[in-house]
Amino acid sequence: MRVLSIDGGGIRGVLPATLLTEIEARTGKPAAELFHLLVGTSIGGITVMALTVPDSKDPRKPRYSAKALDDLYAEVAPRIFSISGRRRLRTGDRLLHEKYPNEVVEEVLDEVFGDTPLAAALAPAMVTAYDTERRRPLMFKSEKAKREPEWNLPMRIVGRAAIAAPTYFEPLPLETATGERWTCVDGAVYANNPAMCAYAEALKRIPRKDLFMVSIGTGTPTGPLPYEEVREWGLVHWARALRDLNVDGVNHVVDHQLEHLLRPHCYHRLQAHIGHKHMPLDDVDSTHLKTLRDAAAKLIAERDSDLDAICERLLQPA
Repeated sequence: MRVLSIDGGGIRGVLPATLLTEIEARTGKPAAELFHLLVGTSIGGITVMALTVPDSKDPRKPRYSAKALDDLYAEVAPRIFSISGRRRLRTGDRLLHEKYPNEVVEEVLDEVFGDTPLAAALAPAMVTAYDTERRRPLMFKSEKAKREPEWNLPMRIVGRAAIAAPTYFEPLPLETATGERWTCVDGAVYANNPAMCAYAEALKRIPRKDLFMVSIGTGTPTGPLPYEEVREWGLVHWARALRDLNVDGVNHVVDHQLEHLLRPHCYHRLQAHIGHKHMPLDDVDSTHLKTLRDAAAKLIAERDSDLDAICERLLQPA
C-alpha cells in the first residue's frame, strides 16, 4: 500500500506541490493513481483533496495536476492573505481577533472544489481537523463518507475546516446530519505532520510490512534561538516562537518514530531546510515565494537518487 502524507504550513504548501510536480513528471502519472491513500493537514489537506477531486469534463481524471496546483497557490495566496489597514487595526494584527476575513478563502475553496462531495475523491483521502466543542481530533475520510452519508460533506467545507488556523481564520461551526455541533479548527494543533495518522489509518487495511510511505514537509527553520536572545523573553515574544517550536518539534518526533517503525526503503521524508528563525504561514511576498521554490529545487537536486527510488516504487504493480 502506497501512502502520501503532506504537512500543514499555509503558503509553504508550494513546497510539497513543487515536489509532487517532480514526482508526477518522473512517473508520468497523477498522484491519485500513484498512491492508495493520501493524507493531509491544513494546506496539506487542501492539496490532497485537490489532487483527487474529479475533473468535471472527465470524472475519471483529477481536476488538478500538481503543477497546476502549484501555480494556483501562487495565484490565489495574495487574495487570501490580504488585509486592509482598517482590519489590521481592528484585529490588533491577530492579538484581538482572527487576522483574515473568511469570505475570500471560502470563495477560493468554492472555485477549486465547487459542490464536489468528499466521497467523490478519486483515491482514498483523509484530512485532519480538530473539534473544540468535544475536544477531539476529527478525521474526514472519503472512504467513510461513502459508507456514512453524514460524513459526506462538500470538499470545500472540509477544506474550510482544515485551514481554520487559530488567529488566522475563524473556526468553522458545523451541525451534522445527526444533530451534533462541531467547531472545527486546523488539524495542525495536534498533527501538523499527519504521517503517524496516515500510518495508523493504513494499518487498518494492510500489514506493516506492505506499507510504503512518502511524507512531505513544508519546510523547517534552521535559524537558532540562542540563550542570549530568549532568556528575557516574555509572553509577547514567546507567543510567536512557540507555534514554530511546537510544529517543528512534532514534525521531527513523527519523522523519528516512523524511521524506526518502517524499514528505510519503505519510508521517505522529504523536508526542505530554510535558514530562518520563524516560518510565517502568510508571507506571500515574491521574495519569500522564491525562497520556497529555491529550497524545493535544492532538495530535489540533493535527493535525486531517493526521488528515483520513490518513483520506481510508485510505478510497481499494487
